[in-house]
Amino acid sequence: MSPRVAVIGGGIAGSMAAFSLRAVGGATPVVFDAGKRIGGRIGGGTNETGPGGDNGAQFFRASTQKFGSLLKFLESHHIVGPWEGEFGILGTRSGRDGFLSRTHMPTELLGSLKPGGSLAHSQALAVDTGDFCGFIEGQGTLYSGTPSNGSVCPQILQLCGAEVRTDTRVTSVRRISAASGGWQVTSEADQSEIFDAVIFATHDASVPAACITELATDTHSPEVHERLQELTKALLNARANRVPVFTLSAEVACGGEVVPFDAVTVHGSQRIQFLVRDSSKPGRIAAKGKKHELWTCISSSALAAWVLSKNPNNTAAAFVQAQHELTEELSTILAPFYDTPPVVTNPYVRRWSAAFTDATLESWSRQEEECVSLEPFRLAIAGDFVRRHGCPIESAALSGLEAGERVGSWLK
Repeated sequence: MSPRVAVIGGGIAGSMAAFSLRAVGGATPVVFDAGKRIGGRIGGGTNETGPGGDNGAQFFRASTQKFGSLLKFLESHHIVGPWEGEFGILGTRSGRDGFLSRTHMPTELLGSLKPGGSLAHSQALAVDTGDFCGFIEGQGTLYSGTPSNGSVCPQILQLCGAEVRTDTRVTSVRRISAASGGWQVTSEADQSEIFDAVIFATHDASVPAACITELATDTHSPEVHERLQELTKALLNARANRVPVFTLSAEVACGGEVVPFDAVTVHGSQRIQFLVRDSSKPGRIAAKGKKHELWTCISSSALAAWVLSKNPNNTAAAFVQAQHELTEELSTILAPFYDTPPVVTNPYVRRWSAAFTDATLESWSRQEEECVSLEPFRLAIAGDFVRRHGCPIESAALSGLEAGERVGSWLK
């Protein structure tokens, strides 16, 4: 019987951990995810109340050879496909002249572009600066999942034959004994299972932090105790520095208008930092002849922080305000390309509480590891908060790959 490994989290980090576990060691990965669907931040897709589309991460681009090879492998299995839309920057200049194609933009120009726009709020918002996920300045092909980004993780897990437990929140992960090396994983329904190893691949770093704290308490080595305590502090710091954003997917009435871009980094807005036309992605339904086009926008982190500060104890009110702000701004951004003000309908908003992180574990790991691996305990931690790369999805994927490789090699 092959060793069984609990993978806590079914996003891209957990999916890649499960994949590499199978590839390297032949272990059986059992993936636990608290959500109703696998995928984490790239799991947004067709929903019951909105128009569908990718309302999480939008594209994948490799800044490393390893992630580039992974994307090519996924493309060969028709899990992702290259995106060939018109991409660029929408600047502060009003009207149709505000769009600058990435193809014709000198790299050195990026740093000179200053975000603009204004908000009629009593409290001014800080503006998100820079290039969203490095999509403009970076080199290489942009990829998107087929038929949706939400299908990427389920297809990876199906490919590697992982067991998947959705809608299952893990409440406790405890080491059975040093001698056996086994782990007891308990879910919210008080169901417990025994595993040979554990990989934490959840965006909430406090989950593995609680486990590491218990390991530090039980160890008899002062050096190991101190090192584990430092890791706990680093994990909690990463959690404290999570950066939320909102996404909005909505239909925009269309006629004979020609919007010159399919995706843009929006330097002319304080509310929206990225905007994409869903039908431009591989495997999507073309918008030609349809009465509406589906657009998805990602809020600035400044807008998300402002909305959440205004509604600290009222989630419903925060969603209503975020929807209003983003719908209004989407209409404003697209208005110069329409003969009449565009009508935005069927809006669907999601909040991503850990879309980005301002802190990583690189100081703890000395910038040498993609994941945290604790071989004596048969425990690994993966996530975009371990080591920073071009975009969070690449960071999480590489972290999961390495975690699976290491744990798989221990169990051979």
